[in-house]
Amino acid sequence: MRYLPAGPAEPLDPADLPVHLGGFSSQLARWLRQRRPDVVHALRDLLAAPARLGAFGIAAADRAASRYSWERIGAETEAAYRHFLSRPAEPSVRRASPPAGAARRLAA
Repeated sequence: MRYLPAGPAEPLDPADLPVHLGGFSSQLARWLRQRRPDVVHALRDLLAAPARLGAFGIAAADRAASRYSWERIGAETEAAYRHFLSRPAEPSVRRASPPAGAARRLAA
């Protein structure tokens, strides 16, 4: 198995992000700071330690590779499809239409 090098995370240039994604990441950061400061501190500590970040990345890849073979993924995917296809169809749910002008705001 070949691993990609994991280095320190670098901030993205906002110009590289789609317009709505920059706003989303700001909202997510604000939400995390308000509701889960423990997560923010853990991420900040992890991003400040490139060696630890790389070690966690390697450990995560090893763990995933040892527990989830492609055969297992295929079998579990097939089982999930069989389970849901065997159930009677539920009545369709009609979603509300987006507010007028929503598409223009996202594209701006």
